[in-house]
Amino acid sequence: MSHRRPIIYTVIGAALAFALVHGLPAAELQCFAQGPARIASLFSGAPMLEAEHGWVLPLAHQPVLVSTACSGATFFIITAALLSWHCARRIRSAPVAIPLAVGAAFIVTIGINALRIICLIQAHRWLIPLLPDNYSAFDHMLVGVAVFLPALIALNALLEFYGYSKASTSARSV
Repeated sequence: MSHRRPIIYTVIGAALAFALVHGLPAAELQCFAQGPARIASLFSGAPMLEAEHGWVLPLAHQPVLVSTACSGATFFIITAALLSWHCARRIRSAPVAIPLAVGAAFIVTIGINALRIICLIQAHRWLIPLLPDNYSAFDHMLVGVAVFLPALIALNALLEFYGYSKASTSARSV
C-alpha cells in the first residue's frame, strides 16, 4: 500500500480541489480572483474597484480587470495534486495529509496568482503595447505560463530536494 499511497492521495487531493472550484459557484470569482486582485492592488498602489465581472485596478496606463478567467483555479488543482503527492510521502494519515495539501495549495495559488497579475500589469505597461493587437490574448497567456510553470517547478524542486532529511534519503538509497 505504501507505493500506492502517493497516487491515491494525489487523486483524492486533485478531486477535492476540483470539487471546491467547480462545486462552489462563487469560488473562482470570490476566492481565486478577489484575493490575488487585492494583493496586486496593494503592490501596485491602485485601488481595487468592484465591477460586473470581477475587480478593476484602474491604473494610469491601462485599467486591469481581474475576472474568473484570471482566477488561477486550474493552477490550484495542479498544485493540490502536487502537494498531495508530497504529503503522502511524509504523512500516513489521509485525513491530515489531504486537507493540509489542499489548504497549502490554496495559499500558494493566491500568492503566485497575485505575482502573475503584477507581472501582467507590467507587461501591459511595457511590452504588450509594442506587439500587434491580434497577439494580445497569446501575450496574456504567455505571461501566465511564464509565472505558473516556473512556480510549479520551483515548488516541486523545493519539496523534492530540500523537503527530505539526509537520514531518510540515505535510508532510501540503500
